[in-house]
Amino acid sequence: MGSLSPTTPPVRAAFSTVERRVRPFLALVAAFLVWALPSKLPTLILIVAACLAALPLARRGASLWLSSPGGMAALAVAAYALLSLLWSAHPDLSARELGKDLPVALGLFALSVWLSSPEKIEAACLASASVLGVILAADVIRLAAALGPTDLLAQARYFKPYWLTHPNTAGLLAVLTFWTGLYIVRTRWPSWGGTAWGVGIATASLVHLFVMGSRGPQAALGGTAVAALVLATAAQPRLRWWGLFVALLLAGVVVVVGPHLNARFRLNDQLAGRTVVWRQTWTLTRERPWLGFGYGKKVFEKVYYEDAAPPPPAPHRFPHPHHYFLFALFQGGRIGLVLRLTLWILLGLGLWKTLCQIHRWHPLTLLITLQILALHLYGLADFPDSQAAMAMLALIVPALVLTRQAPERFKPTTPSGSPERPDGDDPKAPADTPWAESRSDNGPH
Repeated sequence: MGSLSPTTPPVRAAFSTVERRVRPFLALVAAFLVWALPSKLPTLILIVAACLAALPLARRGASLWLSSPGGMAALAVAAYALLSLLWSAHPDLSARELGKDLPVALGLFALSVWLSSPEKIEAACLASASVLGVILAADVIRLAAALGPTDLLAQARYFKPYWLTHPNTAGLLAVLTFWTGLYIVRTRWPSWGGTAWGVGIATASLVHLFVMGSRGPQAALGGTAVAALVLATAAQPRLRWWGLFVALLLAGVVVVVGPHLNARFRLNDQLAGRTVVWRQTWTLTRERPWLGFGYGKKVFEKVYYEDAAPPPPAPHRFPHPHHYFLFALFQGGRIGLVLRLTLWILLGLGLWKTLCQIHRWHPLTLLITLQILALHLYGLADFPDSQAAMAMLALIVPALVLTRQAPERFKPTTPSGSPERPDGDDPKAPADTPWAESRSDNGPH
């Protein structure tokens, strides 16, 4: 054994080099499977493998969920969904949908283990944005080639097959990808390669969003653009009022210009019949005000179209109430709604507290905040479904990591970006980092 020791360091170095070179490729493959093929067998194999590999580090994931009010609230929401089988109007349908969502739960556990530092969260965001940016750009090219310039804007949202499940889902992913593209520009400037990378992703996202013409995602983008001005200046008191003032001006511009950029905003279609399903669902929730009807979209369809009185006529068949919190009220009653509100309020307050400090990972915290906000703005007039629902749940993990005991666990910086040391600190002492893995200073500044 002793004779092998001289060769051990070079071998380890070689393996380390190979791992560093292969890791970005594996991240891109994983991102493609998750976002492009979410319900296919290769993705399920990936999730199970990631979950099994995370088992030896399960304590790390458990500490993330159990060490903060937001994590405990997320566990309470999950536990309540399971308990609702006891009083579900159709427990067989609820059990079936909970079983279908099991891979998502396994994926969240794996994420809580593997995305344990801002560096890893950033890498996951960049891999996802790179894959989605290519998919969105290729989809625009496909639609333009099939429809031609004359019918592209009028028919793109109706042209099948859809590459990302549905135009609204694709639009929401485009919004999330757009903000990641701007994050890349912000953190990679003045590197020309990094800047071009970010601009390309953001441009592909905007073009796809414009071509598909989905009102909900476009409204979510406008709302987050307004909010970004306020959130970006949260850590600088002198700029907060200017940020709010400019945000209000931008909000006015968005309201005025929006209908001219997308004629569908001018349609008098009761938001594609949503007002009908909102009123009817609100009426149904009064029958089970505290516990709700049970988990799942199939339960909603069964109750809405078969168990209750025939609903008012509408232009579409509704698989859900087209409202995130109204659906939470339908499924879990007032108790379930309060649990959902508690979860997102706690995460929002934690992110705001973190944004009010200047630190190394301020841009990443802003990105995660805007992405969560975009999904919730969309959720005010629709239900984030499919990959958008996966994104909403997945974003809980980075929100917990970035807000855990925040902002004290962050290494503070001055507005110029240099580390801030209180008087008397030893400059050679190791920085107080929140994660055991966060030893490098190679992240964005």
